Amino acid sequence: YIYVRNEYPLAVTNLGKAIEVAREHGLLGKNILNSGFDFDISISKGAGAFVCGESTALMASLEGAAGEPRAKYIHTVEHGLWNRPSNLNNVETWANIPVILS
Repeated sequence: YIYVRNEYPLAVTNLGKAIEVAREHGLLGKNILNSGFDFDISISKGAGAFVCGESTALMASLEGAAGEPRAKYIHTVEHGLWNRPSNLNNVETWANIPVILS
């Protein structure tokens, strides 16, 4: 999922277009580049609560619940989104991946 605050409609529109282009080029969806690997991305529009910047609150919002933080002793890598192991990164982390890999 890509979680975007609903106050950013242009970002939601542009992300949607980019995801569709990636699907058209076989970079998202089923059997990516005939590899047998499936991976897709969905955009989730949040209500815009500031607290949803906290990882467990954001996951609660994705699940359709109020964006309220969970107890800190519950680690999202063990019990995150839909109580499954989850990894959450912000846009800054993803933006730095090319620099890290180079």
